[in-house]
Amino acid sequence: MVISMKMRLGADYCWAITLKDNDEPIGCIDLVGINSFGVPEIGYVLSYDYWGNGIMTEAVKAVLGELFICGFDKVGACHCVDNPASGKVMEKSGMTYVRNCMAQKKFGSDEQCEVKCYEICRV
Repeated sequence: MVISMKMRLGADYCWAITLKDNDEPIGCIDLVGINSFGVPEIGYVLSYDYWGNGIMTEAVKAVLGELFICGFDKVGACHCVDNPASGKVMEKSGMTYVRNCMAQKKFGSDEQCEVKCYEICRV
């Protein structure tokens, strides 16, 4: 693992992503809510300097494992259709596409966008 995951103090199901040799956060993954189908969803962000290195896929896999250990049976995630790289992370993490829908997913905006939704079940 090229990264280390740290639970943030005072937060349930929130992880900082850091490189193993440096304690500075380069991203995070959070359990962001429960979708309209009752499935808990994760959201994630990674500093642009680290895109394309497999770091987020590694981190998402680690968080999914932790959530399943914590007792979750299914976890979902969504990405705006104009961000297909995020969908690749979901697919490489073992998640399966389930549907498209409209949702408010753009940070800092009330704008709705079309999103692709993925899920994974505990095995």
